[in-house]
Order: sequence, then C-alpha cells, then structure tokens
Amino acid sequence: MATVDGRESSATSDPPRAGRARALLRLLALPLCGAALVTALHWNAAARGEGRSDWSTPVDDTYIHLHYARSIAEGHPFAYHRGDGLSTGSTSPLYALLLAPFFLVGLDGLQLLPVVTLLGGVWLLLSMLLLLRLGRQLGHAVAGQAAALLWASWGFTWFCLYGGMETGLYVCLILATASLALDWWRQPDLRPRALLCVAAAALPLTRPDGLFLLGVLLGLGALRALRGPRRAGRRAALLRAALCLAPVLLYFLVVRILTGSFSTAGMVSKSLLHAPYLTADEKALRFLEQLLESVRTFLGGGDPLFLSPLIALAGIAALIALSAHELRRTRGLGGPRTLLALWALVALAAASLHFIKIAQWTRYYLPCFALLILAAGIALAWTAQRLRRRGLALGLAVALALTIQAEPATRWVKKFRSDALVIHQKQAAAAHAVRRLPERARVLVCDAGAIPYLSRRWTFDIVGLTTPLRWNAFRNGVGSRFELFESLPPARRPTHVAAYNFCLWPGARGAPLGVFHDLVVAPLIEAGAGSGETPGRALLPGERVVDRLDVADLESEAAHRFRQSPAGSIGDNVLRRGRLAGLPRLIVDGGRRLGGELGFRVRGARPDRAATLLLRTSQEAPVRLELVVGERRSVLELAPIAPSAFAEQPVELPAGALGAETPARLRSLAPAPYVLYHLFVIQR
Repeated sequence: MATVDGRESSATSDPPRAGRARALLRLLALPLCGAALVTALHWNAAARGEGRSDWSTPVDDTYIHLHYARSIAEGHPFAYHRGDGLSTGSTSPLYALLLAPFFLVGLDGLQLLPVVTLLGGVWLLLSMLLLLRLGRQLGHAVAGQAAALLWASWGFTWFCLYGGMETGLYVCLILATASLALDWWRQPDLRPRALLCVAAAALPLTRPDGLFLLGVLLGLGALRALRGPRRAGRRAALLRAALCLAPVLLYFLVVRILTGSFSTAGMVSKSLLHAPYLTADEKALRFLEQLLESVRTFLGGGDPLFLSPLIALAGIAALIALSAHELRRTRGLGGPRTLLALWALVALAAASLHFIKIAQWTRYYLPCFALLILAAGIALAWTAQRLRRRGLALGLAVALALTIQAEPATRWVKKFRSDALVIHQKQAAAAHAVRRLPERARVLVCDAGAIPYLSRRWTFDIVGLTTPLRWNAFRNGVGSRFELFESLPPARRPTHVAAYNFCLWPGARGAPLGVFHDLVVAPLIEAGAGSGETPGRALLPGERVVDRLDVADLESEAAHRFRQSPAGSIGDNVLRRGRLAGLPRLIVDGGRRLGGELGFRVRGARPDRAATLLLRTSQEAPVRLELVVGERRSVLELAPIAPSAFAEQPVELPAGALGAETPARLRSLAPAPYVLYHLFVIQR
C-alpha cells in the first residue's frame, strides 16, 4: 500500500500490459468524442451566424496566435505586419512556432481553426496521460486515474483546451516538467536530464509567467545541489540547470534590443506590474485584494462554474501535507512535492496579477486548477487507503464527476457555443466588412485578433498587444488614447476604426459603415491631432518653445518624470475640445484632472536666459495653485472659464531660475479641482 512520502508497494504497481492497452484505448475515446462534439458546436454556432458555414472559436485571441504563426511562415517572424518590427503580442512564441508549419503546407485563414480544435484533443489526451504518470510517481496509481477523470469531466478544461489558445500546451508542459523533475529527484546524479532542461526552458516561452515557475524549479534544484549531501556532478548540475535559462534570456534580450523593454506587450497592456502611476504599496495592496478575490471566486465556490470547494480544499490539503512531510524528511531542502505546492501557489498568484480583465481572462488560472485536481486525486487515494478500499478513490471521482461537475460541464458547453457564435457575429463579421475597405486602409482595432487575421488589412492596436507600444495609453483613459493617435506620423495614422466605442475617445469616428453588436466599423475622422502642440498665443519674434510637457501623453510624462499625488490613471484622464478666449483656433488636447500635488522636471532650458512657463488649464471654479520651480515659488490664481474653452497662464522666471534639468512641483492650495493639459517653456 502506498504511503504519504511516495514509496509504493505492489498494491500500486502498474496493471498488466494488456490491461494498460485497453485502458489507453478507453482513454483515447474521450478526447476523440470531445473533438467531434466541439467540431459540431463550431459548425452549429457558425451556421447560425449570417447564414455562413465559417468556423469560429470562443476566444478572439486565438486569431492573434494564428496571425503570428502566419507571419513566421511568410518570413517576417513576430512582426504582426510586414515591416512593423518585432511585436510580442502573442505572449507565446513557442505556440506560434508550433502552428507555423501548418501555414507552410498551404493552410490559411479559417482552415486553421479545425487544426487548433484537434490540437485541443491532443492537449486533453496528453494532460490525462501525464496526470496518470504523476499519480504513479507519487505512489498512487489510482490517484492519477481519479485526477484524470476529474480533469477530463470538468467543462472548464474542455473550454480552455479546445479554445485554440496556448493554455493546453502550457498545462501539458507544466505537468511534463513536474513528472521529469520527480524522476530527477530520485536519481543520485545531481545533473538534470536534457529532457527536463528542455521542458523547463519551454515554460517561459509558452507563457511569460512560466518564468516564475522556472525560477522556483531552479531554486529548489540549487538548494539540493548546494545544501544536500555531497555527490558527484554538483558543478555540472548547476551549469546544466543554468542552461535552462539560456533560451528565455536570449528571447528577452532580443525583445529588449528591438523594443526597448524586457516586458512583453501582454505584460505592459494587462499586468498590474505595469499599472501606470500606482506606487509599489498600492500595487501590492491591489494584488493581495485580487488574490483573495480569486481564492473566494475560483476555489471557494464564489462562482459555481469553477472548481468545486470540495475538490479545491481536498487538493490544497493534500499539497500542504505532501510538501510539509517532504520538508521535514529533507530538513528544509524540499523536493518535487514541494515544487508542486509552490507551483500551484505561484500559478494562482501570477493569474491574479492582472490590471484589466480581458475576455476569457479566467483561462490563466487553469494551470493552478490542474495541480489542485492532481492533489485532489491524491486526497481521494488517501481516503480509500484509510478505509482499506482501494477502488473507492475512482468511485468517488466518478461520483464527483456525475454530481458536482455535471451541471457546470453542461453550462461550459453552452458557453463555448454561445461565445463562438458571438465571435463569429462580431469580430469575424467585422473582419469581412474591413476586408471590403480600400486596400490601403489603416484600421484602428482594440485587442482584436480575428479582424486583422481574416481581413489581411494593416491594423493599429490601441491596446498595444499586437502593435509595438512602450506605453499603454488605452488603459490610461480617453486623453491618453488621443495623445497616442496624435503622436503617430500623419502617414501612419489609422484611417478607419473597427473597435468598441469604449476603446476610442469622443469625436474619433464618423458614421458607422457597419455595426456588429457593440463593435463598430467606421471612418476615423479626428482632425484635431497636433492642434494643441503649440501655445495658443502667437510667439513673439525670437521666442521658441524649448521644452513641452504634454500631460496625458505617457511618453512625454515619463520623459519629464511626471508624478501625481495621489496617484491616478483612468479616472483623471480627460479630453477637451475648445478655444482660448478671443482666438478662433480650435484646440484638441488631452489632460488630467488634478487636485493634489504633482512633480515634474523642466528640461532643455538655457540657464543664462529668462523663461516663460505657460500652463494650459481648464477649471469650473476659482483655483489657487502654488508652483515651485527650483528655488523659486509662485502663486497662481486661476479664474473659472467656459465649458468649451482653455486658459493659458504665464509664469515669468528670471535668468538663472532654470538649468538643464530643473525639478518642479505644482500644488493645489484650494479644494477645487482643475485640469492641466500642457506646460510650455518659452525662451528667447
């Protein structure tokens, strides 16, 4: 009989070879039937949309992976459009490489959707086999069987694996790496096998959070090598383990060289780590809130569609027991069971690091669920062992599958069908409308995959996922979105939009050419770009603007070390169209609604010359401001202005007040809020 530390007796030995073959055949039947079912759902959902028979998928991001795979096959790898430079929006270069050969053999467009659907069957089969293997390695063959049954009968597993995303590949790599790590820890030789190194190195290339999992694995391996009993090959083991980092370090080095940042586009656009203007303490507090909310929602029964609290709590208890026993036995060094527990925690934490919740964002929790289900299978095996009824574990798993997981499975099947239908009627239908636009049309999209993939039109992703952007204007508000559009060279500005209204800014688009639910295809009619880049008043002879802080332009703010107190982003971000009193020129400018204190730097001024600081503002009530530039303090009185107007307040500074880079701060002395749009530094 098996025990908690993983030593197993003949009671847990593998079944005879003939029995194993029959079990494998039965195992194959489930994914194959599932593939047929999902294929039928694809077809039925598509057939209901516009009378077409196109395939669809419940996740629009699937088309993004397909687009990157096609770019590899066409000879411009990881450039979303030829000539646009490196884009890291796929977040899974390994998955894109896996899909690229299908384009090389002549498949394209919707022909790839059956391929990714069938790949879902591969991921399901492979993950079940790995769960079976892990159960045997942990000393409980029946635990692997129970876990595989719970895993395969859960509707969320099917939804994620058959959705066409990289999630299935990532889960399989995690389970495979854990299985190989178990083998490695059992051998006396410290040097990890080459296959383990390859699997571990592939984790960060499949999902960015795989870097955290790799770090945990290398950390435990280093402890084993450095603090464990002296054995041969310690230096070679550390060297081989370090080589696991080589592929991912090379990848992120290339990203840094070509984009100016180590962070991928997905991290910049969605991760809490890149939330604009939040302090480290605020990010930590928000992360803890989201982590607790994830536990309540996904593990505590807050959402009945997800893991049952009974299964989740059984898995958590088993992981704690396994790791605690291993830590005692190894005197704190840990091992593969500790690795499983830490990976489950890290996977849960990484999925909770989101700043915005995108469509189907819950799929990021699937790796954590897979490890908890494996541990729940072990808990069922322990229960059967304690009751001396070995077959009870599988019976309990069947009972859970038929009771607790049956109703959620039905709802996930319906959700798969409904979401695939929505993608077909919205993004895919909009792609057909975009395809009818002029060939040279440049289309602004909002984190859309189907539109550029199916239309083959050049797109500008305002979210920054597929368009290389260093700053995330989308999640910072309407003013920053306008400033991003304004910063583009006129020849590269989009001419049309195929996006949701909440992704744009007021006045951006014209009359719709097509409306697909809440997604609109329309001409982009913004004509105010550049109107706010110069002072409203004419410069005197000899005067020139030597520095300009463009508020709400994230690049300009970063260059001037712009900081708000209290911090803010979307809530304080505005766009205004108006005129200066007595002047006919229309100005369109983005800004921030302020009320506390902000700091910034004035750059590029000539120290030996006087200067004029010109503040462009708007305010509905009288505002009193304190401006401190270097050592010089000024108090400004701002009068209320009309709703469609701007005010420009000059502040005269003598020679010597400014240097090459001078710290400045602006503080409100009255409770009334105001909006700051621009700060110009003018010298002769």
